[in-house]
Amino acid sequence: MNNKLNPAGILYNLFPQVRAELLRILFRGGRRRERYVRQLARESDLALRTVQKELARLNGIGLILTRTDGLHRYYCANVYHPLYRALHEVAMKGTTTHSFVSIRKRPRASRKLRPRRRDPLAPRFQITLGGQRM
Repeated sequence: MNNKLNPAGILYNLFPQVRAELLRILFRGGRRRERYVRQLARESDLALRTVQKELARLNGIGLILTRTDGLHRYYCANVYHPLYRALHEVAMKGTTTHSFVSIRKRPRASRKLRPRRRDPLAPRFQITLGGQRM
């Protein structure tokens, strides 16, 4: 029998990795700390679609609440759910602050940080005559 526990905490031993990561973020964030999907994806280093699917599952069983302002859909822990107190205690005691994603897997570069493609028809240098650009 394998008695090794996940070093990230008990939450990761009880739930699948993706669910444990989202529960860690949502239940450690305070009573009414709301986050939208891209924030959760950024904090967890998970793909956006993976986060969306798992949030739909958690919302379906009532562990999290959603609110929309027309532009973003915000998610937070449901403090009135019967399992809230137990999950909150597990999230506070049993986890570290780092995400479970392997060190070997690097998150995708932000679109803002990616180098822009050059226009192939744009000149590669500027011609100047007597200090004036042509």
